[in-house]
Amino acid sequence: TPEDIQALEQVIAGAQIVLLQHEIPVPAIRMAIEIAYANKVPVILNPAPAFPIASDLFSKIAFLTPNEHEAATIVGQGFEEEKDPLRLATALINAGCKQIIITLGEKGALYATTHKAELIPGYPVQAVDTTAAGDTFNGYLAVAIASGKPAEEAIRIANRAASVSVTRMGAQSSIPVLSEIE
Repeated sequence: TPEDIQALEQVIAGAQIVLLQHEIPVPAIRMAIEIAYANKVPVILNPAPAFPIASDLFSKIAFLTPNEHEAATIVGQGFEEEKDPLRLATALINAGCKQIIITLGEKGALYATTHKAELIPGYPVQAVDTTAAGDTFNGYLAVAIASGKPAEEAIRIANRAASVSVTRMGAQSSIPVLSEIE
């Protein structure tokens, strides 16, 4: 609840980064974003499962990390838009997002800001289970950003970690330790 999040205000204010996803109630997400933003703590929002995001929050999110389907849902355009991640990223930037990272599976991730867009390639692997790929990507992205890595390098690290995770069965058991991706 927002009250639960409010009770953690000092924890959030002292964090290096806040990583959120859409599996908690929207009022709690909003409260966490507002507290983090007020305290200059960057927020990564993984919008899974996908649903529209209040436009006033876009500018308070440092990194929005949808996959193609999630991006299309947030933008509100049709299914055919999923084939054009650059167009989706541009629409999200125009809506007020600062930085978009659209994950593209084995193709990598499209990183877009108001000034540039860059495809950061993935790593070719034989995928056996994609269950934890998104969570692995976002977790490693958060750690890399919190460690001071530039966004492009953080995305490369997250891509590597996700590529390792899909070569293993399971969720938690598929997530690599840092030494496996260095």
